[in-house]
Amino acid sequence: QARGAAVPHGELVRTLWDEHLDPRTGAVRAVVSRLRRKLGDGGTIAPDTGDGYRLCG
Repeated sequence: QARGAAVPHGELVRTLWDEHLDPRTGAVRAVVSRLRRKLGDGGTIAPDTGDGYRLCG
């Protein structure tokens, strides 16, 4: 839905997990890391420094 725009970490927490989850949790980083590993070296999910994550390609 973001069409190449960065999705902030907090928005991912609110959208994909329970709203009571601590936004400082490492859950998003862990899930993104596993997804990147499964997708391979294509760099499909790129961290966007200070903004969140961006879906590339």
